[in-house]
Amino acid sequence: ALPSDADTMKLRVEEVLLGAGFYEVFTNGFHGTALRDKLGLPEGHVLQSHVQTTNALDRGYGLVKNNCLAQAVEAVGSNIRVGTRPIQMYEWTRTFHPDETAENNVCTERHVVWAIAAGPNELNQWSGEARTTSPWVFKGLIDELATALNIPLQVGPIDSEHPLTECMHPGRSASIQLAGETVGVLGEVHPKITS
Repeated sequence: ALPSDADTMKLRVEEVLLGAGFYEVFTNGFHGTALRDKLGLPEGHVLQSHVQTTNALDRGYGLVKNNCLAQAVEAVGSNIRVGTRPIQMYEWTRTFHPDETAENNVCTERHVVWAIAAGPNELNQWSGEARTTSPWVFKGLIDELATALNIPLQVGPIDSEHPLTECMHPGRSASIQLAGETVGVLGEVHPKITS
């Protein structure tokens, strides 16, 4: 069978990410309240609401993933603790959002790709010195993805309505937009989460 449009798109995205030195990882789709609380979001925030399992053997894994930031930061922390550097990882995953109006009367599902990096990520070809990962690295990735996918992805001002905005460093974050609609965020993770 010929690859579907989604398969072709995924291959193009992976070519860009792998070419930039990122490695694919797989994080757990279930977590507990301790990981959720690491984001420091106020009660009533949309990301505080999760699909919950009723039969989890370990209540530490009773919540279904509704965003990827907590797992991404946890993966970076695990790699730093064992001395892995540089850290550049991405994941194709799904998030689940409580929605009683959904076809299954439980939740809507979203397909997501996320990427995160920490530490020096590549050598500056002019000086030979390692460059520290910054939001500009991800701005460049968005430009490369827009070209590879032939879609009008752009980077714009941070969208105050996006659920992850409060988790990003103010002044060092932006929104990823497709045809004027916010489809993601990029930038530095807020220090309250990384400390």
